[in-house]
Amino acid sequence: MKYFRYWWLVLFIIVLPVTAQEACTGDIIRALSRAGSACTDITRNHVCYGNGDVIGIFDASNQDNFALVGERANAGLLQQLIVDSTNSYSVAEMQLQLSLINTQPGRNVSLLAFGNVTLINQVPVRPTILIESTGLLTIRTLPSNEADIIEQYPLRTTVTANGLFSDGGWLRVEVPNTSSVGWVSLDIISTTQEINTLNIVDVDIPFLRSFQVMSLQSQPANTLCDGTPSGVLIQSPNTLDSVEMTINGLDMLLAGTVFLETSADNRLILRQIDGQTLLRLGNQRQWLVSGGEISVSLDETSSVMGDLSEIAPYNSDDLLNIPVNNLNYRVRIPSNIAQSDLHNRIAELTAEPLMIAESSVMRPERCIRTARGNVTLYAGAGTFYEVIRDIPSGTNLYPALRLADSDGVTWWQLNNGHWMLASRANIQGECDGIPITQIIEAPSYNTLILETCDTTNGPIRAGQWVQIEFTHGSWRTLAEAQQAVQIDRGRITLNQQYLWVDATQPREVSEERFYRTFYGSWYAEIGTYRVVGGRLTYSVICDITVPVG
Repeated sequence: MKYFRYWWLVLFIIVLPVTAQEACTGDIIRALSRAGSACTDITRNHVCYGNGDVIGIFDASNQDNFALVGERANAGLLQQLIVDSTNSYSVAEMQLQLSLINTQPGRNVSLLAFGNVTLINQVPVRPTILIESTGLLTIRTLPSNEADIIEQYPLRTTVTANGLFSDGGWLRVEVPNTSSVGWVSLDIISTTQEINTLNIVDVDIPFLRSFQVMSLQSQPANTLCDGTPSGVLIQSPNTLDSVEMTINGLDMLLAGTVFLETSADNRLILRQIDGQTLLRLGNQRQWLVSGGEISVSLDETSSVMGDLSEIAPYNSDDLLNIPVNNLNYRVRIPSNIAQSDLHNRIAELTAEPLMIAESSVMRPERCIRTARGNVTLYAGAGTFYEVIRDIPSGTNLYPALRLADSDGVTWWQLNNGHWMLASRANIQGECDGIPITQIIEAPSYNTLILETCDTTNGPIRAGQWVQIEFTHGSWRTLAEAQQAVQIDRGRITLNQQYLWVDATQPREVSEERFYRTFYGSWYAEIGTYRVVGGRLTYSVICDITVPVG
């Protein structure tokens, strides 16, 4: 009897973990199945809430949010995507255009985030408008009538504009049926949309789409069981045509399917499941092929540093439960491959001609300035000024001016008017010098965005003309958006005193979604104010103080 009890105990110890592991695997499979069902037929440049806890941090002009599984949102307005498996296994999926041309809407880059993952979109939100030619539409290589012609199109051709030239007079447009951009004179176009909503751009600012440059950070998702997969799968439309992207500062030409995760010792690990990826880090170029693994160290800001590791065969056990069946097309995870087979495949690729000189992502001279860790923004060039807010690590920075304070410390003024310590920035590529200034006068105008209580030209000061605005809408048709002001013009009050409110022309931010910005003007005076904006059932509130001096 004594021996019987002993063997029963041994059997219990052996069977219990197996049973728990099977239950764990079943929970993961059910979560991925729900995500696959909820996120079918995602349209290009949209993100879908698949399962568990998914948080989307959007641009202030966006009113999409993630409340229910299956909801979709515009990825172009998404700044951060957080997939959190603390409570239950979580999944989110995106369909992206990246460097694919416009004439292939059915071919997208699939991005699947699962487990515990944070993605930061480092491509600034880029509004677009539709324009129509009033004559012969000539698209040129530069914003000049003397520049070379890329293409010409007949009267009433419609193209998409994505930027307004900094010196005025020209729009940057997407060349139809290509992934290129060119320039069109304002003299030959018309539009019903607001041109001033476009970003101000120069000829040397690269044209990048949402998440083409991003930062990735993942953590183990062991809430269900040990070995629960956590990371990101990225899949291009096929293994022949590559797409360009940059992740954590590592440039990539991806053709196929790759799995990415960050390790406990702060390394970015890439495993190629099918196809191949060309990686570039500084002057180092290296192929990653199917069955292979490459890693690179990350610094405290999650940016790559040092050299890429040599390619090595990955252990197929490290890819157990990876949800490849949730991608656009199914792939088979290769068994463990010999080192010699990897080198033979790389030798074949190296012998093939590869044109990457024109790649906007792979250009070594491209200038990127990002926040090094969380960075505090101030109202002026000094820590004694009031704190505006903190921006997260990896945020793109666009400094307009710089100066040195009385202690010799260099400060940057960003394009939104706020100030930061220059030492809190990472700089990659070849960057032009930032103009130096000694005297900073308070600007005569400002904008207060009620959704975020943020301003676009530094803190509000007495004597400024301030445009106070909020964005409302999500109308399905242009006609509904145009009639909105007749139904309710909108309201803005300062300490219960009403301002006269106007509205911009409707703008289409996604298919069947139109928005309008409602705004009023105010001459700022010293004091404390409660600012309330609203329309119908929509309401936003900001408390602001205009200081003395």
